[in-house]
Amino acid sequence: FLAMVLTTIACAIIKPYFSMDLSFHTLWLRLFYVAIVMLIAYVVTETVYPMVPAPRLKLMHAQFIAMTLGSVLGTIASGLAIGRSLEQMMTTEPILWGMIFFTGTGIAFGVLTVTVLRLREQAARAEADIARAESQRQQLEKQVLEARLKLMQAQIEPHFLFNTLANVQHLVEANPPVAARTLESLITYLRAALPDMREGATTLGREADMAQAYLEIQQIRMGARLTFGVAIPPDLRARTFPPMMLMTLVENAVKHGIDPLQHGGDIRVSAAIDAAGALDVRVTDNGQGLAQSHGMGIGLQNIRERLAALFGREAKLLLEEHAPRGLVARI
Repeated sequence: FLAMVLTTIACAIIKPYFSMDLSFHTLWLRLFYVAIVMLIAYVVTETVYPMVPAPRLKLMHAQFIAMTLGSVLGTIASGLAIGRSLEQMMTTEPILWGMIFFTGTGIAFGVLTVTVLRLREQAARAEADIARAESQRQQLEKQVLEARLKLMQAQIEPHFLFNTLANVQHLVEANPPVAARTLESLITYLRAALPDMREGATTLGREADMAQAYLEIQQIRMGARLTFGVAIPPDLRARTFPPMMLMTLVENAVKHGIDPLQHGGDIRVSAAIDAAGALDVRVTDNGQGLAQSHGMGIGLQNIRERLAALFGREAKLLLEEHAPRGLVARI
């Protein structure tokens, strides 16, 4: 297509310099013949060049030489095609000048073509390099976030674990039934938490079970100061969900929302499918609220970064005020 366009342009430019008996159509065909031969020379050089051991010329220079030779050979071949002999082309002065003009035109447009092709190739290569670098950057960011996630998961709240075991030890003497219930909840929590350490994804049901066990332990510790509810529809429990995200929101609700208040409060974990068909998971509390508690903590920032790495713009963390008091954290 490019050869046809350049042939038409060249034909329109040089037609006035040829005799009137040479039709535009014939001139166009001859120039197109030259263009095809030059194009073949260009492609062959590009194909053969990598096979040459220790080439002395750069690829672009080799292509310029090949297209120059292609222009000469194409001009001679186009002359032979209309019935002229090689002797006529070399000895008859008007024909010789016409051949030289023809060849020069072919070389000029060939150089123009190579320049355009090279510029397009360099631009495409630059875009490919930018895209490759961006892809590598995103991959590196994802690996860093995954490493941070593994570190966060590996910690499993050591203070929470040791404090719970200390409470169990105390309750064994003071209130054995409560101690047994606390230990049962801790086992449930660890069963849900430990497998998540080795996986990049889990289910919403398993995350909800872990949150339930965590809240049961916290309720034993806080007594009547904490009430809660975990309501995940059965058809959503099997949905894939990033590990530890729900736990982070529940922990924030306890530590920064409910625990600081003398009278405590209530936490609700729920999930639904919104109008757009997206999974909407919520942790609602009636604690201190956004201004006094959660803010932009490291846990919430970690969730935002992980959501961006895993889902791009398809997922987000929203923090909303809950009337009359408290916070709704939504994924």
